[in-house]
This record gives sequence, structure tokens and C-alpha cells, in this order.
Amino acid sequence: MVWWLNAENAGLLGEQFAALADRLGLAANAQDPAAVREWLPGGPGHVLITSRVGGWDELGMTAEVDVLTPDESTAFLRSHVAGLSDADAGAVANAVGHLPLALAQAAAFLAETGIPAAQYVSSLHDHAAQLLDSGRPPSYG
Repeated sequence: MVWWLNAENAGLLGEQFAALADRLGLAANAQDPAAVREWLPGGPGHVLITSRVGGWDELGMTAEVDVLTPDESTAFLRSHVAGLSDADAGAVANAVGHLPLALAQAAAFLAETGIPAAQYVSSLHDHAAQLLDSGRPPSYG
């Protein structure tokens, strides 16, 4: 199982872990390693933490992940949004900086609403936070 936790606000981790526990039939991107440490489970398994800040070496192995290439971004968007042209996919990919999560959010929003890519890009410049939040893919917990 893969489960996303948004750890930018450590105060929300409890709620997200509760949702994971519920999904597993158990009891009902991170900024600060110290705040996350207490939420790490013991026992077998692996936890993947994504963050834009450093300092995670004490909690485990780290690997830097780069943004997608323009070709990868365009291919991803076109595979998730029916009828999206290469040019429109490229414009959206550029607008979100080729960041994997932002691409997934953009694809979910475009597929759900059917708005033109140019309108999405324009709206993204004016209302980025609201637009990306409303396009959260179902796999993003």
C-alpha cells in the first residue's frame, strides 16, 4: 500500500494517520524531522517522506528526487487528460514547474472539470493555492 501524508503542517499528521488506520481496518510533503519522528511506526515496513527541506539523514536514507523532464511531464498529462494536445500539456507542465504532485493535481482538475488548458494556466497564475487544492487526486491522502 502507498499512502500520502501531507506533513507541511505537522498538526494535521494525526488526522492523516487516523485516515490511514481506518483504511487499514485498524483504530480509527514534511518540514521538520523532529515533528515527524513521533509519528513514524515501528516494526516491519517502510515509510517514504517527501520534503523540500533537508535534515532527514537521522531518520533514514535520503534520496533527492528531481522534477520530471518536459517530455515526461507532457506524457503524464496526456495519459491522464483525454484530448489534451502536446502544446496544451506542455503549457500546463511549465506552469506547475514539472513537479510530480502538481502535475497529478493539474491532471485531476483538468479531467474532472474539462476546462481548457489555457484557462487553467491563466487561473493558476491568479489562484494557485485554491486551484491545486481543488485538483487533489484520489490517491493523495
